[in-house]
Amino acid sequence: MRLETWAWILFLIAYCLLCGCNNTELPSEVVYDVGPVILDLQREDSWRVEHTFLIKNSTRQTVTLDVPLVSCGCAKCDLSTTTLDPGDDLKVSMAYSLRYLREKRAESARIGWIDETGKTGVIHILLTSDVFPAIVTDLPSGSLDFDLGRPLPSEVVFDFYAYCLDEDDEFLNIETSMGKWELPGSIVDVSPQVQKIGKRIKRLEKTVRISPQVLEKYPQLESLNIIAKGPKGHYALPLNIRRATNIQLDRQTIFLSPQVKTAIIEITTDSTDVAESIQIDFDKELFEIELNPTQNPNVMVVQVALKGAQFKETLERTIRFSSGELGPVDCQAYVLKNTN
Repeated sequence: MRLETWAWILFLIAYCLLCGCNNTELPSEVVYDVGPVILDLQREDSWRVEHTFLIKNSTRQTVTLDVPLVSCGCAKCDLSTTTLDPGDDLKVSMAYSLRYLREKRAESARIGWIDETGKTGVIHILLTSDVFPAIVTDLPSGSLDFDLGRPLPSEVVFDFYAYCLDEDDEFLNIETSMGKWELPGSIVDVSPQVQKIGKRIKRLEKTVRISPQVLEKYPQLESLNIIAKGPKGHYALPLNIRRATNIQLDRQTIFLSPQVKTAIIEITTDSTDVAESIQIDFDKELFEIELNPTQNPNVMVVQVALKGAQFKETLERTIRFSSGELGPVDCQAYVLKNTN
């Protein structure tokens, strides 16, 4: 009896192998989650989600595939082949547009198949993503230079904006910080503007205004960050504060000669440390320059002395005063020839 039983078992195993009684079905569902997608409606390359699925035919049958049916007109599904032999891989490329903004997106495709024995089935392809509307600023460089000279420049104005869903009323929440100090509320105006875009989408915009009069009260301030934060993203804008000095000269022209070897120029600036804030470019072979303070911390006396004694012709040289990127302010120095 035992021999007969084992004979039947071996017979059934051989029958299954020869007749292809193994599992001939392809997977019924394939899912992929793209995850967070930053959507900026100003950039078309951010409007699309795509992924390529790889499905292996692990059966012993050749499978013929139907044309995919997609769940939405915004979706597209392409097959690498319509005939899949045993052991071969099928590439399913699926993509859909994010033009119609929804917080959670899921699009699907239905691929029918039939094998050589007449058996049929369906593969369901599911592609999901989380859409995060982008926060954008109209400053492409993400930085800004500030000159606190005299006269003070006008206020700096720029915008943050974001596309978001109707329910995201507080999407743009702008915060400011500067190290250990909190900036006063008067430095930033975050009055919101709302523009309706489509059925469920709106554009939120906030205008940031920075007053140089307020910044002037904080001499320690060298940089600050303005951060626009929402529940689905953030944008940080660093502002570099560059402090420069306006320069005024009491005279634009001086004359030197072998008989008059020195001249005085009076410099007035809005800096209380003129010697440190002013750079002077001059002909060092021809002149010697000495800076002398006055009782007014914003005023400095510059003494220009002539080195040479005899000149056969009149010389013209430029003495240039500058501070940072402001200026330069020039004084023309004429060295008269010897008249003896």
